Amino acid sequence: MNESNPALTLALAMCFGMLVQVISRHIKLPGIVLLLGAGILLGPDMLGVIHPSSLGKAMHMIVGFAVAVILFEGGMNLRLNHIKREQQVIRRLITVGALVMAVGGVISSKFIIGWDWRNSILFGVLIIVTGPTVISPLLKRLRFRRSVSTVLEAEGVLLDAIGAVLAVVALEVA
Repeated sequence: MNESNPALTLALAMCFGMLVQVISRHIKLPGIVLLLGAGILLGPDMLGVIHPSSLGKAMHMIVGFAVAVILFEGGMNLRLNHIKREQQVIRRLITVGALVMAVGGVISSKFIIGWDWRNSILFGVLIIVTGPTVISPLLKRLRFRRSVSTVLEAEGVLLDAIGAVLAVVALEVA
């Protein structure tokens, strides 16, 4: 439908994205779940309504900008005084927890799925990222103790940045 029209691709993606967000609020489901489903459904492999490839190199800039906004917003919402109180737990989660997750991902993808080492390492590094786009909406919907929310928010924001750096390093090394 719009395979070569970047403006139409952006307009459709934004309109459908907003519509899905409204629907998710009404049915009380995290938006990320419906957004993922809508992206798959409307994307080039199913209905073919939206064609991200029409954006060319601009797609990377758009995604980069969106990630920057999400991380900036996540950083602004972190309360340093709360983080200081929970710093030991946060430190363990973003070091030991991330290491266990990465190693588990590498081993699972290598020996269970049968991927090569390069893809397994990249997969292991990428799955440590939980991200504020997933954590923040869940924390708003579910009421946790302040300490739990602080740890989860900090882990989401900090591991996003750490995961991005590790992914670049993994691509260079592996």
